[in-house]
Amino acid sequence: MLLRAKLPKNGFDYSGITPGLEWQLEQIMQIDLRNEQQNIMIVGECLTGKTALAAEIGRSAVEKQAKVLYLTTEDFLIAVNRQNTNWKRMLKCDEEVLSG
Repeated sequence: MLLRAKLPKNGFDYSGITPGLEWQLEQIMQIDLRNEQQNIMIVGECLTGKTALAAEIGRSAVEKQAKVLYLTTEDFLIAVNRQNTNWKRMLKCDEEVLSG
């Protein structure tokens, strides 16, 4: 499932997160992505860990048996516009993890 999700291999470093971010991450990890339609948008400056965070959320969802597809924002917009293979895969997923 992890390979099909196309998740990046970035590991998430929990050692440097603030208490507020830690709380938010705990809340996100409790969402049952198989049964709830949720959108998660991660926004921030370059090199702040957005990709690693998105991958961590995606890995957690896969461990809970959710179907995940990781796409960059650009690839997501292309898939929506062209309704290509990624579009068809997105329709079968419980969660799309976007980073861009």
